[in-house]
Amino acid sequence: MSTKVLVVGDMHVGSVDAIMPPIVNMYEGEEHREMELRQNELQKHLFKKWKAMCEADDYDVCLCMGDLTEGMNRKDAGSNNWTNEPRIQIETAAELLKMTGAKKFFGIQGSPYHTGLEGSMDEDVLKLLGGTFDEDLVVKIEGLRIHMKHVTGVASVPHTRSTSLHKDINNALTEVETFGPLDIHLRGHTHYFHYVGWEGKLGIIAPGWKARDPFLRRRPIIGNDSGYITLDISNKKFSWDAKTFKIPSSVGVREVEA
Repeated sequence: MSTKVLVVGDMHVGSVDAIMPPIVNMYEGEEHREMELRQNELQKHLFKKWKAMCEADDYDVCLCMGDLTEGMNRKDAGSNNWTNEPRIQIETAAELLKMTGAKKFFGIQGSPYHTGLEGSMDEDVLKLLGGTFDEDLVVKIEGLRIHMKHVTGVASVPHTRSTSLHKDINNALTEVETFGPLDIHLRGHTHYFHYVGWEGKLGIIAPGWKARDPFLRRRPIIGNDSGYITLDISNKKFSWDAKTFKIPSSVGVREVEA
């Protein structure tokens, strides 16, 4: 028997440009209120992919890579959120993750801007899931040691995206007394998928569940990768797969007739 692991990153629940279920309990003590009319075409597309991910396998462990909620989005005064209520974002993120059916959850702190300025919303999500949380984590599965950390270097061009992963792998080898031997390095934050491997080590930047928001629209063109990572681990050996997809232009870019 092997351990089946699901890696989920950067959900940003609360943003109109990120994963959202069709039904959300909006107010304390009220009936569930259907959100289908408020779920835009992008969110319908993401939720369809999310549901397919949840139904694709029976997961033993879910590794949550931070930025599970959008937070207050202060730079845009919360204007790009479908809710600015922390409780609703936290509970909705937890409900989405429960859909995976995973038996155990492990999570790390995301970007302070989104989820960690006044307490940790990421931590609150993990509490609702009965999971384990910290700033970073080493999770040992079947003898394999996986290091989870959210923030990593962001590169706008593909040929420099390996630098941050190579740096972490090399630093971990030279600082083995501090970290212990690490087999897999998992990262998030960038909203694109990338990986490197050498000397029996693997580094992965996990894709996310958020499309381009106003911040990215104001910057040079850079594409998002959405989706998830799976690991199949048995007796210190593993196989892995990336299930990624691009946001289609039909829902990712506004186009109008002149």
